[in-house]
Amino acid sequence: RPELSVMSTNSPFPISDVPVSTGFDYPVGGLNHEGFAMMNCFGCSVLWLGDYGHTAEDYENGRGGDPVYSASEGKVLWRGVGPNAYGNVLIIQHRVEGAAVFTLYAHLRDIYVVASQSVGRRQQIATVGSSGSFLDHLHFEIRNKPDINPRGYTGYPFPGLD
Repeated sequence: RPELSVMSTNSPFPISDVPVSTGFDYPVGGLNHEGFAMMNCFGCSVLWLGDYGHTAEDYENGRGGDPVYSASEGKVLWRGVGPNAYGNVLIIQHRVEGAAVFTLYAHLRDIYVVASQSVGRRQQIATVGSSGSFLDHLHFEIRNKPDINPRGYTGYPFPGLD
């Protein structure tokens, strides 16, 4: 398994180099995330985030090591140790109707893919973990930029991803 890095020199791929998405699935469990409960939802008020709201969906089932799947076809843009409480992070770039869309997976235990690798929809890419500062769960985001939250609640972009 390749080592995780704290720094990266990767930038988004030219859109023509990214597989075309055929749709998006949940990144954990079966259809409709069976076996996992959603702890926090996108935009929900979370006490420790103050006025910013939650930027992701958090899925948990109390079992670290369960599979995490790519939500859609794409290309691995970045893998490494994220800022603050993110722990081990994976970012995948997708091509949706000619535009770049990014999925971010955080708090991972193990990551099975490397930067520049193409991945398929529902391909196992990692396992649920507790890296960072939380109990076992998956923090999952879909965004239009690969940096952490354009509103900047962490104030920290991933290195090399502008």
